[in-house]
Amino acid sequence: MNKIEKQILINQLSIIGALETLLINTGLDVSLSKTDAGIRLNMDINQDMKNDLLGFEIIKNGKVIAFTTSGTYTDTKAKDTNENIEYEVVPYALNLSTGDKVQLNSLKPSISVQQKKLTLKLNEKFDYMMENHRKECEEMKYYIDKSALEADERMHKLQEEHEKRCYELRQSGRDMIRAFANYL
Repeated sequence: MNKIEKQILINQLSIIGALETLLINTGLDVSLSKTDAGIRLNMDINQDMKNDLLGFEIIKNGKVIAFTTSGTYTDTKAKDTNENIEYEVVPYALNLSTGDKVQLNSLKPSISVQQKKLTLKLNEKFDYMMENHRKECEEMKYYIDKSALEADERMHKLQEEHEKRCYELRQSGRDMIRAFANYL
């Protein structure tokens, strides 16, 4: 085997190795924010996976709506902030293998903490501050639990309506078949 053949073989093996690299655990992190333009998805993966990344498939309520090579996507058709939308983001490698998908719900409550430090006044007891923060956290938890319960109730109601409509459609289809059979 000459030097050129060796180099070709090395290149082929490195290509095969790259193709066998799957993006299964990409560390995909997706955040959702509501803007005037619609719902914006921000995607990020582990730094060592970025060279193998082709892009992200965006799925909305079970239907593919986009593919982006960018780290962001804005769903401009999602302007109703009360609509319950489920998004899935699937990372694709250059070899078209997929990584673990991330699911997000537009109504699922989330908390973003921006305060990184706490300053106490002179002679102020830390326990007192913690008690006030504990009460605030309990109030926030109550609000989040209430919001999640309301979202679950809306989803349950939508599922019941969907099942009822499907039953009605099946029944009307059966009636049409019977009418057609009687006609013949």
